[in-house]
Amino acid sequence: MRLDENVNWLPLISATRGRPRDGIRPSDAIFSRAQLFPPAHNNSAYLRLTVMQDDREHIIILPFDDFRLAERFNSELVDLVGQTLETLGAVEID
Repeated sequence: MRLDENVNWLPLISATRGRPRDGIRPSDAIFSRAQLFPPAHNNSAYLRLTVMQDDREHIIILPFDDFRLAERFNSELVDLVGQTLETLGAVEID
């Protein structure tokens, strides 16, 4: 499974206000943090990714039906802090 083939990067939450038309550019957005949340209250597990672009913080939520798969992606992402979102999208888990 590859993130860039299985994730819709479009639904983003901007933690700092910017122009509504400002979008995220995967080649410029720098990954700064990942937090893994286990399934709870009948919801899927999810990874909360934080990326910075143009001095703005963006939050990306990646839901996972399989918590073990989410754990595996999370462990891979820890080593990629400081890389671009484009690099993150190329992460592959067997």
